[in-house]
Amino acid sequence: MSTPDPLPDLLRARRLDEAEALCRARLEADPADLGAAHFLLPHLAQKGDAEQARALALRGVQASGGNRDLQLMLGQACEQLGDLEAARAAYTAAAAADADDWVAPLLLADNLERLGEAAPALTARVQALSRAERDGALQPQTPMPQVMQARLQRAFLAVQHARGLELDAALAPFAAAARVRAATDALLGRRARTTSHPLQQPTLLCLPDLPPQPWFERAQFPFLAAIEHETEAIRAELLALLDDDTGMEPYVDMPQRAPAARLWQELNHSPRWRAFHFHRHGMPVAAHLARCPRTAATLAALPLMRIPGHAPEAMFSLLAPRTRIPPHTGVINGRLTVHLPLVVPPRCGALRAGEEARPWEEGQCLVFDDSFVHEAWNDSPHLRAVLIFDIWHPALSATERQALSAVITALGEFNRRHGADDPLQE
Repeated sequence: MSTPDPLPDLLRARRLDEAEALCRARLEADPADLGAAHFLLPHLAQKGDAEQARALALRGVQASGGNRDLQLMLGQACEQLGDLEAARAAYTAAAAADADDWVAPLLLADNLERLGEAAPALTARVQALSRAERDGALQPQTPMPQVMQARLQRAFLAVQHARGLELDAALAPFAAAARVRAATDALLGRRARTTSHPLQQPTLLCLPDLPPQPWFERAQFPFLAAIEHETEAIRAELLALLDDDTGMEPYVDMPQRAPAARLWQELNHSPRWRAFHFHRHGMPVAAHLARCPRTAATLAALPLMRIPGHAPEAMFSLLAPRTRIPPHTGVINGRLTVHLPLVVPPRCGALRAGEEARPWEEGQCLVFDDSFVHEAWNDSPHLRAVLIFDIWHPALSATERQALSAVITALGEFNRRHGADDPLQE
């Protein structure tokens, strides 16, 4: 039977001198003892003995081979002593040790700002916020020390300011695109975000004053007749793929700690909802297009939504028997999603957008706005398969389309330049 650790009891009883003596002895025996270090090093720093805290942290870093927590404690001790370059080295090493850690780049950003290095500080803040969002740390219910909340808020304001300068520059040539400007200002926190319908909830960018219409009729888009005419040929290429599913991948693929992971827990990394991409984030998947030449040619002839690095999105979507896609929304309005049903078994199910559900019928396109809450289900014992692609919302003028493309491109380039996730890539 292991001996209970007396340290928690000492701390609860506020017997700090005894806790300090115990931790000193433990670190003497094992410089990488994290339990002892987590109490003793901040305790020493609070007492004004940052020099000893740094010495103990450095011993621990060396003994542990560069443990992230000990690197952070080393950096904080170095900062307290005014050795900003040594602190930068420690924070940089801590940030590199774990690509999901947001605390290290957040501390590094403040350190770089003190060193007068504004550009690297901005990059560190963008990465810290991106990692924190992916980790769920930005959710209001997440408990967090007040000092860390203040650092995150400072980082958020700095990043929003820098992002705003770039988005303003991207929008400068489009003075007539008032709706796109309003959506961008809402994204940057300059004005309240408004939607035209309570079930319209795009997760990132919302253009105001678009018609509150979740469903659109095929007759509004005469060009869809061409792809419906190719249904048999496209279905034949799909069925050939099912004999060799190379290139099929789970449609939902996100970190388990991501805020949305709970919603997608049944389908995350699951083959129950698979995709075979022809265009992904605006880039053609050449090998997949080559395997399905009739599908590729038909897509190429359509007026797809095109935004560098983001659109078009086009894929075969395969929903396994007795599988439900939960209610969710896309990242923006201003686009429409089209389903060309290819394989629809009897009593399959339906696609609901807003408050209305519509069944799939093979060869008959369904067109909806995915910024409305939508869900789908296959209740049958057989596979359901559709071709999915995106088109522009017909209410947008040519200028608004250009402006929206410019904003989305600039936002993506800003995040990529700073090594962060692109929030508009689903």
